[in-house]
Amino acid sequence: MNHKILVPLDASATAADVLAAAIAEVDLGQAAKVVTQYQSRFWEKQGLDGFTVSDLPFGIAWSPTDSYASTPGLLAQFITGTPARDAAKLDDAARISAFQGQLDQVYPEGVAEKTSHAATMAWANEPFTGGGYTVFHPGQFARFWPAFRAGTKHLRFAGEHT
Repeated sequence: MNHKILVPLDASATAADVLAAAIAEVDLGQAAKVVTQYQSRFWEKQGLDGFTVSDLPFGIAWSPTDSYASTPGLLAQFITGTPARDAAKLDDAARISAFQGQLDQVYPEGVAEKTSHAATMAWANEPFTGGGYTVFHPGQFARFWPAFRAGTKHLRFAGEHT
């Protein structure tokens, strides 16, 4: 998304005016996620914590099970930018397969540990979000952050942008 609408605001602008301008102007970053379950946390046997940085389209992965004891392990891949836009064009099964294949390149020892459980999300496909995180352009953070934080009588905003 690349919103080019600029809503002029002056001293008489209401909180609702500011929020309407923010919704019209602030962009959302493209993001997708694929989470794969493994029979064990095989990476720990190598002294690793599961946090992975790669030059593959998924970019980063981590173990969301690092803070509690469980036998199965999870690795979550986070995809942003153009790779996320491309991933959103795939159906869930194809997206999971494609990104699990990339993770298999990083951790070939995990292939035999993979279970049949996986999940995915492509925020571009979600009608009420359309993106995975806020992208403030110059001047927008100072202009809109107080209104996001305050919300309105019946509406509160939650997320990394607040």
